[in-house]
Amino acid sequence: MEVYIEYVIIDNFVIDYLLLKATYAITGMPVKRWRLFICSFLGAGIALIFPFIKTHALITVILKICSGLLITLLSANYKTLNSYIVNSAIFFGYTFLLGGAIVGMYNILGL
Repeated sequence: MEVYIEYVIIDNFVIDYLLLKATYAITGMPVKRWRLFICSFLGAGIALIFPFIKTHALITVILKICSGLLITLLSANYKTLNSYIVNSAIFFGYTFLLGGAIVGMYNILGL
């Protein structure tokens, strides 16, 4: 199966941007659009690199969690640790929900 790099970058950029936008929309926290763009590109770059990292599955999961925490940390100017934790939790919740929905659609469609 061929995977085109530009599709990986574009798909991950759009999904990361929408997840970040939804996260800050639900909390009502003001965020600059340029920060969302930069963090979305960072997330797309990380998603591009992950398939080339050959390590134990647990380490891969830890790296993915750390990358999500980094993306949420850089995407806004947090005044308290609590607001960072809440926004990170919402971001991860949306990520898991979207991932589950995509896996469900693949199973329903038999892909």
